[in-house]
Amino acid sequence: MRQDIKTSIIIPVYNTKNYLEECIKSVLAQTQEEIEIILVDDGSTDGSTEIIKYYERNYSCVRAVYQKNQKLGAARNNGVKVASGKYIYFLDSDDYISMDLLEKCYVVSEAEKLDFLMIDSETVIEGDLKEFREGSANENYDRSNLGIEKRVYSGTEYWDRFFVRGGVFSNAYLVYINTSFLRNYALYFETGIFYEDMDWIVRLYSCAKRTAYLPKKLYFRRMHPGSIVTVHYNVIHLKSAMMVCKKLIQMLFEEKKLYDQNRIMPILESMWARAKDILKFYSQERCLPDIWLEVAAFYRYLIHIYKNTVIDNTWFRVRLLIMAETIEQLFDTLYIFPWETEKCKKQFVTDQMKAFDLDNPEKSVGIYGLGMRCERFFKTYQKYLGAFSAKLFFLDTYQESGHMYQGYPVYNIKDAGKPHLDTVIVTSSRYRDEMMENIYLYGLSDAKILFIEPFTNALF
Repeated sequence: MRQDIKTSIIIPVYNTKNYLEECIKSVLAQTQEEIEIILVDDGSTDGSTEIIKYYERNYSCVRAVYQKNQKLGAARNNGVKVASGKYIYFLDSDDYISMDLLEKCYVVSEAEKLDFLMIDSETVIEGDLKEFREGSANENYDRSNLGIEKRVYSGTEYWDRFFVRGGVFSNAYLVYINTSFLRNYALYFETGIFYEDMDWIVRLYSCAKRTAYLPKKLYFRRMHPGSIVTVHYNVIHLKSAMMVCKKLIQMLFEEKKLYDQNRIMPILESMWARAKDILKFYSQERCLPDIWLEVAAFYRYLIHIYKNTVIDNTWFRVRLLIMAETIEQLFDTLYIFPWETEKCKKQFVTDQMKAFDLDNPEKSVGIYGLGMRCERFFKTYQKYLGAFSAKLFFLDTYQESGHMYQGYPVYNIKDAGKPHLDTVIVTSSRYRDEMMENIYLYGLSDAKILFIEPFTNALF
């Protein structure tokens, strides 16, 4: 690594002739002078290669790498292999950056000894919005209103605090990264696919000991008819989305703690949402035979993981079933092999319900709360397991005793001690504290108290 290079800017290039020069010039205009520009030609066929060769000949700070088309991940990886800078910055070849991006990021990263620094971007739209996938043009890469303090976080601390508030973006160009950190943890991208930064961003945050946020829009993200976010999908998009889902599932397996597993789940859900959009697109376009083998293989994978996983994570198991069921619903006109989610759901519900004593005729069970979760819980049990064997009562905070619900008696919680209850099932998480106070206040403390967790309820 050359000591005089502060930042290596890695620019993968594939058929962006109309935008490439503006991109390169925005780097040449940087206020930070100790830089190298690594242009990775990913098998361009539109004249981009000639532009790369021109800048390689005429600018000493420009290096070029040439490869067969292997997509963005491989291009970035090959750029990292030859980078000499203390820091690495990834720039897409159809975008451009503020002239002070590198200097601002370098100063903060050096002062705080960061593994990586986060920045924001501004979107520049070219062309008719109808040419872009729904919602993509309105994606907002701005964290300035989230109340992120000007301090250093570990990657997992930042993720836990700000992911659910929209504080994590998977885009590689929104992070300025210490090269030693990147290489020491082998934070390379999956090759040959789209969406290569989805699992990468999880690993990036998981490994980082020191990260911070610079609330500046220093990156200009250009959206044009030829960009990745245009409306048209192909089989590579589908294969990529399913492959990344599988990589995230494998990462989840490798985490031993439930807390760390659940950190990966939202990214898996986000990636699955993209896969579902592609599947829906193919379903609507009636192109199912063209992709059926890929979809069938992924479906079998989900069912296999569900049946054979040893991870005790109910949320994860429910999501696997929902993913598989979505495929069934989108492709219900193709009877290539029998669907399996209903059978899996029945087994899942049976396993979950064992703890509730509802199949024990010697037990008296009170279900507390008559809201939507209670109704779903009740109907799901009846759908898969039939009638209740236990003596069943419903409890409510507000209704007076003497009413009936689904053919069973309702007791106000104040009268809940009148029928002897072996088990009380609390169906609400929002009002759990209040309901627990009532349980103890009105003499039910001897009963076994059980809860329907929100992620379990996702199946109902």
